[in-house]
Amino acid sequence: MTRVLLIILSAVAMLGGITACGSSSEDSSTAAATQSQQEERDEQAEQAAKEREEDERKQAEAEAEAKVMAESCEDTLGDFQDAMSELDSRLDIGLNYDEYTDAVADANVEYDKIDFDDLSDNSRCVGSVGVPLEKALNKYIQAANIWSKCFDDLGCSNDQIKGKLQLRWTEATLKIEKAKDAMKDLAKPDTSLSTS
Repeated sequence: MTRVLLIILSAVAMLGGITACGSSSEDSSTAAATQSQQEERDEQAEQAAKEREEDERKQAEAEAEAKVMAESCEDTLGDFQDAMSELDSRLDIGLNYDEYTDAVADANVEYDKIDFDDLSDNSRCVGSVGVPLEKALNKYIQAANIWSKCFDDLGCSNDQIKGKLQLRWTEATLKIEKAKDAMKDLAKPDTSLSTS
């Protein structure tokens, strides 16, 4: 009987050991799976952090480039823009023919001073600031030509051409305002070229 009891106890101990081994095996495979999942999450978090850093670096580069382009535009077109704004302001208070043609000539002199080679790599400046200012100058020149023809024609009065002059001046004002807004926007990165 002692022997039978010993055999039973041995059998029970063996079964317990087998069960314990199976349980230990399940625990270690669960732990390995959990560790693998954690490593994958860590890798994903690390990759996301690297992508954020890269995006921030690109954003900083774009902002620095935009600032340089804005400063280049201001350096090259600033005096011309100031002359056009001054002419526009002076028209608000009224100018006679001689004052007007002198102011247009002054703006034209500033235009002629522009070194467009300085803007060869700054298409945003040329397109959004330079072109509207040039078109505004052309409107002022058209108005000066209309006024000049009337001035030389004894049968023409200012009242007859006032509407034509006002139209050109209004068109010029709108273009000057557009150029001013664009000059301010140049310091912001151009997001239309983003590929991400």
